[in-house]
Amino acid sequence: MSTAPQGWQTPKTNWQAADVVRPSDLNRIEGNAQAIESGSRTLDPSQVPSGNTGSLRQILSWFANRIRAITGAANWYDSPPATLAGLLSALNTHKSSADHDGRYYIKSQLDPIIRNLLLNHWITFRSSTSFDLNGVAYADGLWVAAGGSGTILTSTNGTTWTPNTSDTSNSLVGVAYANGLWITVGGSGTILTSTNGATWTRRTSSTSFDLNSVAYADGLWVAVGGSGTILTSTNGISWTGRTSGTSSTLNSVAYANDLWVAVGTDGTILTSTNGTSWTRRTSGTSSLRGVAYADGLWVAVGGSGTIRTSPDGTSWTTRFSGTSSHLNSVAYADGLWVAVGGGGTILTSTNAATWTPRSSTSFDLNSVAYAYAYADGLWLWVAVGAGGTISTTRAIFSLDP
Repeated sequence: MSTAPQGWQTPKTNWQAADVVRPSDLNRIEGNAQAIESGSRTLDPSQVPSGNTGSLRQILSWFANRIRAITGAANWYDSPPATLAGLLSALNTHKSSADHDGRYYIKSQLDPIIRNLLLNHWITFRSSTSFDLNGVAYADGLWVAAGGSGTILTSTNGTTWTPNTSDTSNSLVGVAYANGLWITVGGSGTILTSTNGATWTRRTSSTSFDLNSVAYADGLWVAVGGSGTILTSTNGISWTGRTSGTSSTLNSVAYANDLWVAVGTDGTILTSTNGTSWTRRTSGTSSLRGVAYADGLWVAVGGSGTIRTSPDGTSWTTRFSGTSSHLNSVAYADGLWVAVGGGGTILTSTNAATWTPRSSTSFDLNSVAYAYAYADGLWLWVAVGAGGTISTTRAIFSLDP
């Protein structure tokens, strides 16, 4: 709290009718009036306003606290880094400068500009594991990453990750969430389930082939893997094998618009309307590793920078990626496609036809996911990869009110 004015004395409060006024009493009155007028005070700017009523000293300290908060200066009495007049002058100068088109931009126009800038700045760090991380997903306020030797990491913010016991030493690859259940799949037919991302239960898959991807939609879980393996389940616990019609390894599966699509080696593309009966499609490529659907378009990525797009999952068009690196995963959110792959490759696109390379890391990236409308109005892309690598980029989700 701020201190009293210099020279201040405690007022006399026990006056009686018979009291004789003494010179010391008059001096006290005169001294306090003079102290109020000219005595120095020490304010306490750490005092946060707690209401609209307080002593004079409290109110003065509150004003100091608010002034410091507004200016951002170390002390409330320091000169502000910029004045309102200066800011107005700078805005007017920028508006009329040769490098500006003279227009003011609304918030929705600034959003993609800011996002584009931030997509060039991915923060890469090593997690608590040295095993490769092969899959990542976000749901219900939790990130889950799965990887080599049964590695499972969880995070609530995408930056601080906690290891969890999986009770398996098999490599884990695909991970997904739906209806209150996390599922991760991996080597030798491994299937694990969890309701919280921390405690995992092993399920029987009835296959010894590696499982590489899992997805849920329309009341059905579908997992795909080696030698054309396709498994389905209605509850994530009991699984049934399905005939795929191929012996090629299936690397990824996704669902949208009443259609399942699975992709794999040898350019394999399978489609199904029910998850049980599958039809082979022509892709025109040799290897596909990831597939996703959004905004009326299927996008598949694969070896040597392969990118294929399709409006219906049947007819596919080759796109130029600008890279010869293998692309391992693709995802979409908020008007943006992101593909990741070998040597830290990150590509982004707003239409899946034209792709822009981004800077990240030299480590292979195996999977990418997105947290939509992330905490405090921020969104977050997270990519995981070799040696426990995690790369993230964060930005304003939407500038619109």
